[in-house]
Amino acid sequence: MSLITILIIALVVPALLSWLSGKSNAINTDSTQQFDMRPGRAISVIGIIGAAFFLFCIIGASIAGALEGYLIAIFGGLFLLGIFVILLPVKGFWEVTVNGDKVTSSRFWIFRKTIDIHDIDFCVDDRGGYEIYVKGKRRMVIDSMSGNIMNWVNRMEEEGIEIRVK
Repeated sequence: MSLITILIIALVVPALLSWLSGKSNAINTDSTQQFDMRPGRAISVIGIIGAAFFLFCIIGASIAGALEGYLIAIFGGLFLLGIFVILLPVKGFWEVTVNGDKVTSSRFWIFRKTIDIHDIDFCVDDRGGYEIYVKGKRRMVIDSMSGNIMNWVNRMEEEGIEIRVK
């Protein structure tokens, strides 16, 4: 199997996974007690476009006979970044779940952090999202482009937790 075939499969499989998992994506809800926050499916389109562009760069360099090791490293790295962006909306890949008083952050289906909502000292509204501080240390970050982000803001207001603007 050639490198190009492997890269095409590496692009198509995550794209299908991302789009087929759209039905299980975060459901918009007004509840402040139980909700999920993860990037929307539209972000995967950006990843598909980016990964496809760098795949075509690799194919073009291969056809032209100019595929050097440094080009494979650069375009391959950017291709993998596109695959990462494609997978962002998939459940459990990059997600924050609020279930009652427990806030759980999941990254790459493996890494999980759980904190109690009453342990949160304050949140900082930064350019890209909300930084959550527990006992003076930053414990997790919630992307402001995630679905149900206003539920988070409303929950912090209900709990009386300060949201500082950076």
